[in-house]
Amino acid sequence: MFKDNPFNYTTGIQLLPQLDTAGRSINIDADHSEYRNFPLQYNFNTLEDFNNNFLSETDVLLRQHRQLDIYGTKVDYTRPLKNKSSFEAGLKSSYVKVINDNIYYNQTGRQSITDPSQSDYTVNSENINAVYVNLNQTYSKLTLQAGLRAEQTVTKGNDQQSGRSINQNYLQLFPTVFLNEKLNEKNTLVLRLGRRTERPDYHELVPFRRPQTAMLFFLGNPHLRPQTS
Repeated sequence: MFKDNPFNYTTGIQLLPQLDTAGRSINIDADHSEYRNFPLQYNFNTLEDFNNNFLSETDVLLRQHRQLDIYGTKVDYTRPLKNKSSFEAGLKSSYVKVINDNIYYNQTGRQSITDPSQSDYTVNSENINAVYVNLNQTYSKLTLQAGLRAEQTVTKGNDQQSGRSINQNYLQLFPTVFLNEKLNEKNTLVLRLGRRTERPDYHELVPFRRPQTAMLFFLGNPHLRPQTS
């Protein structure tokens, strides 16, 4: 009755113009990816008391439609400087839209009856805009690099079942310092200091209750923010 026919594709374009003979260059990338799948989840559970007497049973089908659209573009600029140094700067922007259409069916014989109280439809989006600068300096055996990246994150979400909406807008800074010194032919000293971020998976943001077993379910949290270290 229901089929899971996933559909995925990615397309992109890249431009690498050389600005002059001094080594200045610009790298331009743009891409789009789309992922769609329609997973099915069957849950048949029987409830008994301590004496193994039958109490009740449930037969549920969960049909999910997941759609993920990703748009991204970035521009990187490189300029060589004097005395084995260079300057780098860039812009990056990404937009992700996630649609989850989840429909519960109560199985009765050969009939599948929709359960609107358990079904849900959510739309979430995330827009990240970033800018960075890097300075590089190379000596005979020592390489130094210092940089700073600023990221603005805008997250929006809408849950049709509960009527809740999520709106987040915040700015994060990520400084980095890198040192590489070649001590001899076999040993190199590396020092790296910086601030990194780890973002939650998209399915962890969807506030939809997905049963794993009769007593266990998974519920996403749209208020999750990236973890920094």
